[in-house]
Amino acid sequence: MPDYGKIEIKGYYSANADYSNPQAKFDATTTFTPVTFVNGRIVASGAVGADNTSVLTITPEMLADVSNIVIKNTDAAVPVIVFWVSKIYDIANPGGSGFNMTASSKKIVDASSGGAFANVQIGELLYTTNAEDSTNRGSHTVVTKVDNNTITVNNTLADDTGDTTITFEHAVGNRQKVNAGGMLNIPGNILIRSADIASSTWRQELQFQAIGGHAVMEVLIFGS
Repeated sequence: MPDYGKIEIKGYYSANADYSNPQAKFDATTTFTPVTFVNGRIVASGAVGADNTSVLTITPEMLADVSNIVIKNTDAAVPVIVFWVSKIYDIANPGGSGFNMTASSKKIVDASSGGAFANVQIGELLYTTNAEDSTNRGSHTVVTKVDNNTITVNNTLADDTGDTTITFEHAVGNRQKVNAGGMLNIPGNILIRSADIASSTWRQELQFQAIGGHAVMEVLIFGS
């Protein structure tokens, strides 16, 4: 028997304190059939500007997939920055000559000239677990984009010509300031890395950082 999840978002603009006779109204519902969930109240802390360090870090490692995340900042005064990594594309192996990796230049090339990196931008993330050479597995941040077939990355690569196995998950790091009392809904598509061999700026899939104090964050995650 499946489980069921639902998220409702309602918004009103009214001249009345009880929101009656609204001039504008928004009412949206999203439903899911999740396998599991994560629900709790988390204390976020951290220093202003310490974007990549946080006393509290949540990484949904027990989940294979995330359908939706709802976050509520319950504090009355302290805002919180939420960081997360969202998966946006799968990059398939082009076949034929596959991908070439060059150690000296940290370059990855679509050797079949199929435009594998057409949607990739500088600063975004490529994650792979199935490169032929284990050195080439893990997370790679795009440093330069030469063209739709050629990029350079920040991490060390091993020379490999004609890797016809490797595929990539293309992801991007996001950050959003959630004011005191505010809410944030993240519509799934979270990158979940089973093993991050090469370090990256956005190593954690989901983390909180309070600005100038501590804040209790209420979190509900649907997934499988």
